[in-house]
Amino acid sequence: MNPTRYAQWGPLALACALAVLMAVRIAHFAAAPDATLIGVIPDDAFYYMQMARHWADQGKWTFDGQAPATGFHLFYGYGLGLLYRMFGDLDWRAMFLVVSSCAAFVIALSAWLLGRTAMRCWGPFGAALVVAPLFSSACLTQATAMMESWLVLLMAALLIAQLAEPHAPKWSTMALLLGTGMAGSLARSDFGMLPGGLMLAGVVF
Repeated sequence: MNPTRYAQWGPLALACALAVLMAVRIAHFAAAPDATLIGVIPDDAFYYMQMARHWADQGKWTFDGQAPATGFHLFYGYGLGLLYRMFGDLDWRAMFLVVSSCAAFVIALSAWLLGRTAMRCWGPFGAALVVAPLFSSACLTQATAMMESWLVLLMAALLIAQLAEPHAPKWSTMALLLGTGMAGSLARSDFGMLPGGLMLAGVVF
């Protein structure tokens, strides 16, 4: 295998293979009966959709239409709310297709970013090793879970790609890192544990 050609196309090939697997999973469940499809969507996803419907209709976050509700991650919640505002009260199956398609694309993009970063740091074997966990059932499930995990994965991949840059940090780099960290915290409130853990590892090692 030509190392230069693999360095150029390897991460993209891995990302495309992952996208195909997720597309097959999405198509399988999209064609399945309601009882089967509901079985792969966690209860929290319907909690998100209910609150997003009310936000799109009433302009406030509530589950029952009256009492204020909390306990959700802002990036995904507002994303769902915007979908309802743009396209009306989408059927939950239609929302499944929209969200799952976005999730599959974003997870594949994250795989490409991680693969490219690992390729630069550790070569072809490192790239394959880093991307391999994304082919696990735990990750493939995220494409159809209708939760915020795919947004968190993208922010983590962006953060790691920026930190792995070999150049000395500039103000623009620092601003980009800060923006990624803030977006990651909006995607999931405990996102700060990742940069905190990376900083601790850097101090120790």
